[in-house]
Amino acid sequence: MADLKEIFQHHLVYEGGMLAETHARLKARTYDDPVVVNALIESYCVHARGLIDFFNGRKGVKASSFTEPTYKPFPNGQISSGLIQKLNAQIVHLTLKRTTTDKIDDEDRDELLVGITAELNNFVKHLTKEYRDLSGTASTSVQPSATNMPSSARFTSPPKED
Repeated sequence: MADLKEIFQHHLVYEGGMLAETHARLKARTYDDPVVVNALIESYCVHARGLIDFFNGRKGVKASSFTEPTYKPFPNGQISSGLIQKLNAQIVHLTLKRTTTDKIDDEDRDELLVGITAELNNFVKHLTKEYRDLSGTASTSVQPSATNMPSSARFTSPPKED
């Protein structure tokens, strides 16, 4: 079973790295196979939802486990509820709300990456001393692939099989 240090140094970096790498591959549009494209979209959305849940303290380890008490997630506004509903309706859930028309697209993925990267910046600013010290051994920074990404926090480790 993982402890908080392992979550911080490995699993959080993995989640962010996969988010950044799947986003970059989708932007590159180098895949003709619709199965590969759909797998990249699903992977991207699963990692986005996992990070949003982590920052908001839902379902599993909470970001606040690594931060000072003053930490508040998404201080500049949460990811839009419409986009969260799209994620929950379309990705890894068979629901009556699934659609064949209003799919998660490039614009939605860019919005998610911008919001999650901004929140990562916020999270890093509020780390406790223990995790700030560990952040030198964990690569807690996200390589943005959208042109308008904040740059102070990035996940730079290439994702490893998890």
